[in-house]
Amino acid sequence: TSSDVPKYNKRCLESDFHDAVTAKLQCRGPAWPGDTPCRVADRLMNQFHNEFIRIRSYVELGDARKLVTDQDRLAHFLLRSRELVAMEAGACKFHRLETIKNPFLSPGQCRECVRKDDIGMLKMRDMEVIESRRMQLMGALQGLRMKDGKSVEETVAEIICGRLEKRTKLVRE
Repeated sequence: TSSDVPKYNKRCLESDFHDAVTAKLQCRGPAWPGDTPCRVADRLMNQFHNEFIRIRSYVELGDARKLVTDQDRLAHFLLRSRELVAMEAGACKFHRLETIKNPFLSPGQCRECVRKDDIGMLKMRDMEVIESRRMQLMGALQGLRMKDGKSVEETVAEIICGRLEKRTKLVRE
């Protein structure tokens, strides 16, 4: 559907955290036990750690450290953290997998379509949200060995569909 370059929300990446210094953010798991009020710097590190823990669980043990030692992969964690924390601080807006209504009829259909990048039939916004997250994860995981011998595409589909199917407290739009 689009180029293979991972996309991050430009407005979020360029946002000035100056006004957000007093923002009341929540540091949360899996890297943090329970929700705790925290400041921007702590929340950025917390989100970086959360993203790493989540993705690492899909990667073969021997390849897991490459997630943060390879420069291009490390960029994913930095950019993703900044994107999410800027949004939480009110500096920008974008749609997340957790806030769109799952557009697929079944878990199997979701995994098949996302794996093959066959999502052109979805509504534009849903397609953009899924596509941008897919490209981010493909960029972070490409060339690594996945657990259970799965392909990177299968693993990315599993992560995305798992997020779409998860019931979260985030407000659906």
